Amino acid sequence: MTPSVTPGVTQGGQTAIVLRPDVRLPDWRVVSAPRARAAVAANLAATGKAARFAGLAAASDAVWRRLLGLHVELGRAPSADQIAKSVGLPCASVSAALADLASRDIIVRDSAGRIVAAYPFSQPATGHLVSLGGHTLNAMCAIDALGIGAMIGRDVAIASSCRRCGAAIGIATEGRGSAIARASPAGPVVWASTAYESHAALSLCRATAFFCDEDHFAAWRTAEGATLPGHLLALDEGLQFARAIFVPFLAEDGRQRGR
Repeated sequence: MTPSVTPGVTQGGQTAIVLRPDVRLPDWRVVSAPRARAAVAANLAATGKAARFAGLAAASDAVWRRLLGLHVELGRAPSADQIAKSVGLPCASVSAALADLASRDIIVRDSAGRIVAAYPFSQPATGHLVSLGGHTLNAMCAIDALGIGAMIGRDVAIASSCRRCGAAIGIATEGRGSAIARASPAGPVVWASTAYESHAALSLCRATAFFCDEDHFAAWRTAEGATLPGHLLALDEGLQFARAIFVPFLAEDGRQRGR
């Protein structure tokens, strides 16, 4: 089947991946803050997204998008049979697509082949809860939590905590997930880790977190090690980062939701 992904194009002078016709990953158009642009570029380099998405077949792409959609509808990861029925492909084709997606670290499966993560979603609890409609889902990390609403074009409520002190952090979005409506406490920040090893779920995502403020982040980083790689972002900068990465996941022919 003809690959649907072509790596290495440019958008606004930055490297991007052609995910689908007129859909670029990341979408640099929504990243205006210099710190957010630097963080996105660092994420691309650390995770090797261009290489991981290169040659993604149309069947794998279709299974991936339906998997994400079903996750929102069901409030949990779907089974291969549920995906097959929904996308209209034989079970064998869906199984092959899931194996392909897992090999690229687009999804994560356990030893029995069950889906345990499909970025930005996680089946196991992560401490980052995203409420939308009748479901509350686990986001893989702080950036993923910020990206879910924009990806599906809906406003969400995020319940997380400060990685340093454990205090509750609540965030609500507006504009169909495209902007921050309010946050408690005021002025939380997000650390976008670039410590990637093999699977984001087991490396980068574990260190990507919210903090009450920059002082709490500084204290945590001192305790964790001053050389920990990543970028510290204000909440609106973190949302720009998240939109750039996650909105293209479900976009069709450039008609990206949440704008």
